[in-house]
Amino acid sequence: MDHRWGIENIQMHLKKIHGTFTTKATVYRYMKLNGIQSIIRKKKKKYSKVEHYRIPNLLQRDFTTERSNQKWSIDVSFLPTTQGTIYLCAIKDLHDKYIVSHKVSLHNDLELVLETLKQATRSVLRNQRKELILHSD
Repeated sequence: MDHRWGIENIQMHLKKIHGTFTTKATVYRYMKLNGIQSIIRKKKKKYSKVEHYRIPNLLQRDFTTERSNQKWSIDVSFLPTTQGTIYLCAIKDLHDKYIVSHKVSLHNDLELVLETLKQATRSVLRNQRKELILHSD
């Protein structure tokens, strides 16, 4: 067992051993008077492991183009709202910075990216995107 106690652990211990109920504010006040501080640990986000394949860097940081639908850039951003976080996925044409396609979702997942890509490919004719490069970070 971890012997580092916070306000809630001390509060539960006092109730279990002594049968006294105290508020968190009272426990905090006594901890402060006695120079006791709890350690707040940061919660770590867990990400799934992704195999990275050797994909050549075709752009080589050259984001300029001679015509539309030659190079696209795709990115997902999160937007905090009062109802929770929403995710925006957008595809931008690097020629004129035009947003080719965008989708909003409650989840940051592969489906969001694929739906945005499907919408983009439907909006541009096949022969216009023949040598298209899609860049993602």
